[in-house]
Amino acid sequence: EMAVNSSMDSVMSQYNRNLWDMYHLLFLEAESEEAIEESFISYLDFYLEQDNLYPMKRKDVKMINAERMTDKAGSALEQEILSYMKVRIPDLANDLGSVEAILDIVKGVDQEKPDWAAKECIDEVTDPSTEEGVEIDWEKIRLLDRLEEIFRGDLLDLIVEDDVEISTKSTRLQGIPSKERMIGSRTDERVKEFNLLEQFLISEYCLTNFDSFRSRCERTLNPDQQKLQYEQEYLLFGKESDRKNLIKTVEKLLGLRGALNLSYLMGKPECRNEVDMFTLAISGGNAYIQVVLSFFVLSLWAFGEAVWDVKLLMGGNSVPVLKDRSDWNLSMEEFIELRFLDDPPGLAGKGNDYQDYLRILFMLMNRTDRNFRIMDVIQWNVQSVQEDFRVEDCVSNVVDATEVEITFKKKPDTDKIGEHNV
Repeated sequence: EMAVNSSMDSVMSQYNRNLWDMYHLLFLEAESEEAIEESFISYLDFYLEQDNLYPMKRKDVKMINAERMTDKAGSALEQEILSYMKVRIPDLANDLGSVEAILDIVKGVDQEKPDWAAKECIDEVTDPSTEEGVEIDWEKIRLLDRLEEIFRGDLLDLIVEDDVEISTKSTRLQGIPSKERMIGSRTDERVKEFNLLEQFLISEYCLTNFDSFRSRCERTLNPDQQKLQYEQEYLLFGKESDRKNLIKTVEKLLGLRGALNLSYLMGKPECRNEVDMFTLAISGGNAYIQVVLSFFVLSLWAFGEAVWDVKLLMGGNSVPVLKDRSDWNLSMEEFIELRFLDDPPGLAGKGNDYQDYLRILFMLMNRTDRNFRIMDVIQWNVQSVQEDFRVEDCVSNVVDATEVEITFKKKPDTDKIGEHNV
């Protein structure tokens, strides 16, 4: 048993050094289980050939269920990441309370753009035949149409300043783990549920080991060798270019901030009263339409504030997840004047920065999608120094991931011959 364990340790000690140096992950690189068997047998035979108390020779070896990085929806990758994070960054657990509070806030938030269904009510009002003899403020209606047109446009151009250089990198997505993953196969099996701490640690791993629009991680890889520059944004959205991934990130952040801002406005009677006064002339006295339009305008106002919020985040400033009166920047008058299209006020940033908001998105994303996109980026970057590297060849060294069945026979120079299975 000692010889078997030592032999397997020796085999796993041949872990891929590039993978460790870049990402602190311990995986044995092997094209087949037969290759692992051959390496294992060479070490085992060496042990058995030495003088020892129990002279034996190997009769048969069978490798059973060597787990690869791509198996079980990336479960082995998760365990490797957790092993590294728990040992190297134990103090991250101290932040768990604040993260849990953030999750409670955003779990029920739709991260898409606000629902524009209320636009149907605007269309109905814009038909004079629906309310004959009622005075309607058409200028305000045109303003709402203009606002909706703005928010349906290119949100990245709306948020990022013209002098900010956006990466133009793009790549083909063929032949990468996330695209070769077979739904319902061994690579897509369901894995055990995560607790909050585990999800938090893997999110932190993504934030500290991959680059983003606002940060670069510490590693020796030359930026020119990277397939994509905004790696964290790729992990979140899986698009083929940096620009497309950044667009999706901006949309999600606007949706998240818009929903949180709307929650703030809904809790302020004075804000709702301002909106009611604005929509009174648009609704033509129809109470139902006014209620719907008021909610619609509140959503637009919240989204206008979100534009300033995300501009601040993309510029390296901070925005608190939950705002109070002192944190609110956009008045109703400024919203009507489209002031949110200008630069946000130069406030001393407090609260949460861009990386904090990406942390929220990471903690809420689908684990399987995240795992396979992590494999995509790892494969791209390791291939820059090892061209033939593929994550599907990486076998985990997680305890119990590999089972070995060996039959031993006592050497023939002994009086009795028997077999023993380990």
